Amino acid sequence: MLMREIDLVNEELLSLLDSLRKDVEEIVDNYSEILIQEVDAKLYKGSPTGRRDQGKQDIYKTAPHHEILPDRSNSIDNFYNPVGREYLDLMIDIGMNKKHINDESEWCGWPNKEPFLSLPDVASIQAFKDKYNLTKKADGITYGWLNGNSRALFGLYPPGGYIPWHNNGNAPGYNILMHYSWGGDGSFYSLHNNEIINYKDKDREWIARAGRFDSTGSGMVGDSVEEVTQENASWHCASTNCWRLTVSTIINSKDVWEDVIEEMESVDL
Repeated sequence: MLMREIDLVNEELLSLLDSLRKDVEEIVDNYSEILIQEVDAKLYKGSPTGRRDQGKQDIYKTAPHHEILPDRSNSIDNFYNPVGREYLDLMIDIGMNKKHINDESEWCGWPNKEPFLSLPDVASIQAFKDKYNLTKKADGITYGWLNGNSRALFGLYPPGGYIPWHNNGNAPGYNILMHYSWGGDGSFYSLHNNEIINYKDKDREWIARAGRFDSTGSGMVGDSVEEVTQENASWHCASTNCWRLTVSTIINSKDVWEDVIEEMESVDL
């Protein structure tokens, strides 16, 4: 998947993004310990041990690769590097051969471990939930200004946070991804023509990119989105050594997607 760099200059969108950024920045500045505790609690809840303690039968359903991926990308030890080539090759092999290590969901398209906080994760934290309306602001950007069909991801990553190699083949469409990093020490990666491309973050600057998540199964939504093999799917991942925010959406129509990109690159008159 080759990503297109968007020259994000539209002042209206930048104002909406900046309003969201200010809230998240204030939360990170004042509640970082609570946020990290929530990340760790989320990891435990989704772990085989945590799900067993909750009486779940399918203990690997929400994090099939919990035991082979690290809790933080900066502490690999004997685990797979979640953004490394070896883990990517493992995921392609699992998908191509429809096999699995712990659960059949491993090759559906979702990431198999998530050491970051989603919008519901952050918005529900009691310490500040009544002070900020992150959901309204995020949805105003993704569903509203960007005219998206889904809020593909709102991810707040702590230092060492990551999203491992996956392809979103079960949720295809034309995507818009926007990143903001407090430090710039992170990257988004994609696989294109069997080469891993490193799209580096910038310090305290919104970055916008566009790409296409191809389908890996029949009957998927997405105007003119191709159906491809797992080997040729839209593989991508990200990691960071500082706090990082991702806001993204999926647009089903290619024409709407192209119009949105043009508007993002247009200066308000």
